[in-house]
Amino acid sequence: MADWIPYETSDNPSLEVSIDVDYADDEPFRKDHPYLLTVTASRFPADADGQPTDASAQALFALEQQLEAVCEEHDAATVCTVSGTGKYEIYAYAAGDEAATALRDQVSGLTIGVDVASKREDDWATYERYALRGEELEDARD
Repeated sequence: MADWIPYETSDNPSLEVSIDVDYADDEPFRKDHPYLLTVTASRFPADADGQPTDASAQALFALEQQLEAVCEEHDAATVCTVSGTGKYEIYAYAAGDEAATALRDQVSGLTIGVDVASKREDDWATYERYALRGEELEDARD
């Protein structure tokens, strides 16, 4: 059940977003998963546009893998990633706050800076900030 769509925002500088559009209309999942888990990676090698370099991709991929494992274990799902301005953010939604606690315990030994935050967000506002619908979604799919 994953339909990841990558796109660039019109911000200056632009951000690279990858979003799982399957969650846009999955009201049962959204209702049962009101906790936003935000994982922000920083202090990694970035290019002039603030995007991760190839050299930092391995550490960021390892972080994503850790988050995916935590999500599987704690009834959560990764729904969006955003990179730019020297940061790489991963957003997930969970049924409870346990996923954030579990991930905080795991990331302490990474060579990049990682911050893990969580909050209740019943309206999924963070996801909606990056969600694509209608013509925007069709353009991104092309």
